Amino acid sequence: MQKLSLTSHDPDGSQSSEDGTIAASTGSAPSQSTPSLTVTNVSRSPFSKGWGVPRPSAVLRKQVKSARRHNQRLSENRKALRRERDYLAGDLSDAEAEILRLKAQINDMLKVDEAKTLRLAKLNEQISDSRLSLQGARAENDRLQERARIAQAAALRATETGRPVPMEDREVRDKLETLEEKLKGWARCYAVDDLAALNQVSDEKMNRVIYRLSGYCLQEEWSELKSRFPTLKNKLPYMLSQALLAKTIFERIFNNPFFIFPDSQHYHNLPGRENMGVLYDRLYERDEPGSHKWRSHTLLMLNNGKGHQTSNYVDTALDNFSRSLENQILSGPIQVLLKPVSGQIHADKRADSLRGIIRTAGELAFRLWTQHVYPTCHSLGKACKFFSVDSGMHAHRLHRLEDDDPRLDGHRVAIITQPLILAWGDENAENYENSKVWAKAVVCVDELGVKTEKDVHGRPWGAGCQIEVG
Repeated sequence: MQKLSLTSHDPDGSQSSEDGTIAASTGSAPSQSTPSLTVTNVSRSPFSKGWGVPRPSAVLRKQVKSARRHNQRLSENRKALRRERDYLAGDLSDAEAEILRLKAQINDMLKVDEAKTLRLAKLNEQISDSRLSLQGARAENDRLQERARIAQAAALRATETGRPVPMEDREVRDKLETLEEKLKGWARCYAVDDLAALNQVSDEKMNRVIYRLSGYCLQEEWSELKSRFPTLKNKLPYMLSQALLAKTIFERIFNNPFFIFPDSQHYHNLPGRENMGVLYDRLYERDEPGSHKWRSHTLLMLNNGKGHQTSNYVDTALDNFSRSLENQILSGPIQVLLKPVSGQIHADKRADSLRGIIRTAGELAFRLWTQHVYPTCHSLGKACKFFSVDSGMHAHRLHRLEDDDPRLDGHRVAIITQPLILAWGDENAENYENSKVWAKAVVCVDELGVKTEKDVHGRPWGAGCQIEVG
């Protein structure tokens, strides 16, 4: 007879057994004890108790079958769990991919929002600038309307009193621009076009030219001035010629309202221009508006009350003045800068051309002096630097600078080919503390940049720009 013994293996490694009982592995989790079946032979007498009890092998088979079914269910459960795990892993991967996509979308939205914020700030700035521009335009419009009102009132009064109608600012600026072009054209035509042509001219003569251009040219040695224009050195004779013409004509005509008066009383039965100038200065010190009215009225009386036309006396005086000044210019330092002329015909043509320019400048200046406004000519001082945004100057055309081109900003002004021309007051003989620009200064800029040396007279060159009356 066999004896069945059921031995259990607990998780702590101990064993337990029970005789006469059959147990099978249930396939449960490792946390439960796992029973094992042990079969041993045992003799049983037919007379033993329990003879009618079913044979243990039938119970065992039943439990084994039950255990197998349980194991099969556990196996199926494990497969289902693995499928669930794989499904959840797929969902997790999809979720992570979606999270990354959403993060990228959020970043894109943040960038778009940032761009919109910047755009909005820029638009607000543009709106602010536009408002300021509008305010400036309105102020300028009001100022122009006020000037137009003053001009209309002056024209009406001039009509009532028989005075000529004053020139408008636009007309004055156009005529001054035309005068500058004529001076530029004359210098371009008759000045030598190669610096090598001046090799035969002594440095002493060239220094004399520079000295004569005081206020219009850096007062330094000729050799040093040449070095300031490495790319424009062959244009130096042209620039210096134009500067000499401008300095002489503007200082003699536009800085002296009585320029057509004779040099001395032996010339005509009129006071000399120097005496008239002294009287004008004395009146100016006592009563500025009154002095300008006196000057205007005196010149109008001299011209028989005519405005844009000149009387016979003024015509003759302008002719004589133009011829005299033309002779002074051509016999002065400028002659070393000019091309030699072949024959008297070419010499006369050159002289006549210059005389015509002087006559044109004289007619314009005389007409301006008959008005109540007070025109002044200015050099830009010995310490002046060029800036493209300066409202009182612009670079010579030789530099080929566009508007607001900053390439030469901060460089020193070396030569002035036209002075700054301002007009003070109005035709009502009022507001002489206010000025307007009739013509900007035209300047040739030191190409090498700013230096801090002293000029030949020992005067230091400093920063900034100082306007000086020419």
